[in-house]
Amino acid sequence: MSSRILRKLDQTTLKSIANSSSRDEITGKSRKPYVDALNFDIQEAAAKYLVQNLKKPQLEAAVAILNIDHGDNNPNNKMVLCKRLRESLVDTGIKEWLNNCQDHSVVQQIGKALSIRGFSTMGIRVLKKTIEQELDIIGTQIVFNSLTLSTLKTCCEDLNIANYEHATSKNQLLQALTLGVDLPEPQKTRRRGTRKPKFAEIDDCETYDQLFQYYKVDELVSWCKDNGLKTSGAKRIVINRILAYHAGDKENTMADPTRVNRSKAKKEKPTKVTKKQDDEEMTDANEDESESESREQSEEVADENQVEESESVAMDLSGSDESEAPKPLENCTIAVYRSISTPTSELTALIERNGGTFFADKTISKAVTHIVCAEKHLGSDKIALLKKKGIKVVTEDFFQNLEA
Repeated sequence: MSSRILRKLDQTTLKSIANSSSRDEITGKSRKPYVDALNFDIQEAAAKYLVQNLKKPQLEAAVAILNIDHGDNNPNNKMVLCKRLRESLVDTGIKEWLNNCQDHSVVQQIGKALSIRGFSTMGIRVLKKTIEQELDIIGTQIVFNSLTLSTLKTCCEDLNIANYEHATSKNQLLQALTLGVDLPEPQKTRRRGTRKPKFAEIDDCETYDQLFQYYKVDELVSWCKDNGLKTSGAKRIVINRILAYHAGDKENTMADPTRVNRSKAKKEKPTKVTKKQDDEEMTDANEDESESESREQSEEVADENQVEESESVAMDLSGSDESEAPKPLENCTIAVYRSISTPTSELTALIERNGGTFFADKTISKAVTHIVCAEKHLGSDKIALLKKKGIKVVTEDFFQNLEA
């Protein structure tokens, strides 16, 4: 088998393969030195593979028929036995070594080590021929496996093996070389197209792909606003929220009704006053001052008559003024940091009773003015960051004092 391959290879390819090993560079105009060098490499690789797969009793039996003087070496050492048998196989040649072996049990043990099917029932001549061919294939594969993929393709080209250019692994090329068969034609893989989901209105969408494929994030957010859902988050979060809402989860998807978005009052820019406008305003002020002096004199008499009446009315309105006094938490939006001992329902009622708004969303926004946290969290970095943003941090004692 190796002779068939080496006979068909181009001389340039032979030279490249022969000089790829660590030996000295081989030169010559004929093919013979390159073929002899490769045959030696194949024989050596096959012998090394064989002795590595033989067990110690098998090695002892194979070396015993050689009548070798081990000298100072230990004849029972496996490494010594492997070296002696390999040297004998390489020096004599595997084919001649097998022909000279008259011990049938040794030949059968070699067939067993090589996993040859039916070695125990084969005739001795057939078994020797089978072992020789098997070791020739193994040695050739070992030698050619050290070559690059491009060199193996060049070998296949010299041997006229079809479809070698489509191979992507060395194992495919080695099988084709050693067995002398063509490589199968590459099969065209059909690319499956992705099937688009069926279009549906947002109210009727049942899958993630329907919402993702046909609707932009602005359209989804607009639908959430119209239906009272939360609108924060990326597109995937909004889609999952809508699907959860369709599934009946209104507790986690609906926007908090107690949340109030307080827009900051716009600061009025001071208007520039010209000198002419300033003079006109001074003239108007002098006229108003003279008119107010005359008006005050006429009203002094009426004021004296109404003193007693106003005092009595003030006494009656004192009680109503107290009832209309501003509540302590008016214009305050209060959120809870992590967890506290006071139940959420009780804290919400207490805040609303004192004119405040309870912020139930976990993400703290700019609308929050106060944060309630446990005393153990007062020193955390998160609380320090909230303080820098101007949010007041209080504990549960704040509300107890408020009720008191």
